[in-house]
Amino acid sequence: MSSSILRTAARRAYSTRSFIPPNVAATPAAGAGSSAQLGAELKPIVSLYRNLPKGNATSDPSKLTEGFFVNYRNKHFQNGKETGAPLVHVILLVFGVGYTMAYHSHLKHHKNQEHH
Repeated sequence: MSSSILRTAARRAYSTRSFIPPNVAATPAAGAGSSAQLGAELKPIVSLYRNLPKGNATSDPSKLTEGFFVNYRNKHFQNGKETGAPLVHVILLVFGVGYTMAYHSHLKHHKNQEHH
């Protein structure tokens, strides 16, 4: 009875070995001599995070002022300018993507054959 329990425990320990991180503090390389070297390696990362802006980010999407999608939204969806143009754009996009896929599959079909 106890041998099957030990085998089960050993099997579970073996299967979870990749999920359990190694104990970094127990390694000999983590001694006092290497902490100065580690601090020197982490100095650029620490300075990067110190220079990042602090506080809450603006979450109001109307404050975005640049970019293709922002300009598209401002042109077609804001200030009472709602039109049917975005629907036409989506239809044309779907048609264009479908036509391109059909064209390329047709080219692959006739790659080494005579055109019919």
